Amino acid sequence: MDVVITQELARAESQQDAASLKRAYQLIKSANLGKSEFDPTESFSPDLFVLCAEQALKMGQREVSEDCVQMYFKVKGPVTQFLGRAHLCRAQLCAPTSTENMEEFENCVTQYMKAINFAKGEPRYYFLVYNASVLYWQMVRPFLKPGYHHHLIPSLSQIVNVLNQTEEEDKDWRAELMLELLECYLEAGKKEEAVKFCAAAAPFIKVNVPHRYCQMFALMVRHELMDELWLQQEKRTSVSLSVTFHINMLKAKLENNDLPEDSATILREACARLRCYNHQRSPSVKEEKILLLFELAHLSLILKCEEVASHCLSDLKKMDSKDPGKLIEMECLEYEIQALRLENKIKVYAREAVERQLNIIQRLDVALQQAIRLGDPQVIQVVCATQWNTCLPLLQHNLRHHLRKPLTNVAEILEKVDSLVVTLRCHVHMEVACIEEDEDRLEPAMAHLRKALLLDSLGHHQDELLMALNRLHLCTTLYQIPERAEDKATMAIEQAKKAMPKDSVRKKRALLVKAGLALAPDAFQTVLDSENTTKGGSARPHYAEQTTLRCGPDPSPGLRPHGP
Repeated sequence: MDVVITQELARAESQQDAASLKRAYQLIKSANLGKSEFDPTESFSPDLFVLCAEQALKMGQREVSEDCVQMYFKVKGPVTQFLGRAHLCRAQLCAPTSTENMEEFENCVTQYMKAINFAKGEPRYYFLVYNASVLYWQMVRPFLKPGYHHHLIPSLSQIVNVLNQTEEEDKDWRAELMLELLECYLEAGKKEEAVKFCAAAAPFIKVNVPHRYCQMFALMVRHELMDELWLQQEKRTSVSLSVTFHINMLKAKLENNDLPEDSATILREACARLRCYNHQRSPSVKEEKILLLFELAHLSLILKCEEVASHCLSDLKKMDSKDPGKLIEMECLEYEIQALRLENKIKVYAREAVERQLNIIQRLDVALQQAIRLGDPQVIQVVCATQWNTCLPLLQHNLRHHLRKPLTNVAEILEKVDSLVVTLRCHVHMEVACIEEDEDRLEPAMAHLRKALLLDSLGHHQDELLMALNRLHLCTTLYQIPERAEDKATMAIEQAKKAMPKDSVRKKRALLVKAGLALAPDAFQTVLDSENTTKGGSARPHYAEQTTLRCGPDPSPGLRPHGP
């Protein structure tokens, strides 16, 4: 019977045939119950439970997979690789559906660690350690957003240690996980642990995965993870490290509002070094130079050094890259330089400058559609960040209606690719909500505010968003009298704001008086009695901020074929 089941599972895999999978599952269940249609006394291999569970999982038949895994653990078969594979199936079945459910997360991690701890003691099962690390990394991706990194540290550090113990041959994968673990330490504010881990990880990456060492060195400089004298000596060993040092030193100073007066000079010197960097030695050197030119150009734009940004763009064009993603990024860089040249005129809202800025925004919207067709999430994020930065100066009440379509496109595609730049996504949804509210589209506005709430992982805008949601909800229920005094005041203020220009000042004043009396009846009555009314107010607090991107983790590698 094992042969028949194996044939059905093979057919299900090769042809993605659900009927074959179902037949194999029914045969397995019958055999497990001792009701084989062939021979009830025939032996049955428990390994088939796991093989069927794996195939069902691949084909989206979760209930079949879960049942097979449960049957496997009940029969308590021999200790083979299939025990580890059963734990991997169970881990995938109990993967958390959101970052809010930490109990699911812990259960899932436990299953991965069971598979890893089982496999690490037997060299022939080392492939399971690798596969577990890949599946684990795919599962934790949603937790790589602000405020959640600390949840990954215990499990990710164990996985990195086991991969080192088993001397995993894919050193690039080990280096990537090391860099991500270091980022987790830093995001969680655990600098001492980061320093200690960096001392061990940096030499390994420098020797075994040199193309990732610049990334490691950047973190060491930016977060001062190594002695300053050592960093100064290390930067002299190559042009790329020298440029990386100066870029990240300036970024650290910028974050601490402590930029040196000679920032522009430092940028020019870094640019001069990079322009002399011979990129024809190897493809990896060329790729490294391209990345550094982009990074230097974006930092120069933030520091308003148009000259250096223009030199970087010129050098990028000369390198004649055929990568369509890089060409789109170069186009974005060119638009940002153009926007920087308009900055002073935009500040005074000169008509010509505003029209040119809107033209850049339209062209960026076209570039976004090209990036979407290309299908590279990293390129999509670069275009979206550029579009956001270009829209920022025009997010004013009388201009922002022009930005509804481009910003909605940004919000939709970042949601579609499930981008981890959640801060940018939150701000975009907040601004689109304001634009929708301006046009009295209250339901879409509320939908954007709800999305912003979910994306505000650090809670920086929770109060503001909840107040805005409540205010819009009250606007949709104008014929209901709210109970809370604050809500009564809000409703009156909204009615005053929506009053037509032809409405009398007396009517608007009556609504505002109603709001004041609801909030502070005694104090406001005193004001009314004195007839000492004052006019004024403050604009809505503006939360928009410029966005820069950190490259996210590379796509996880594929799983390895099963061992003997």
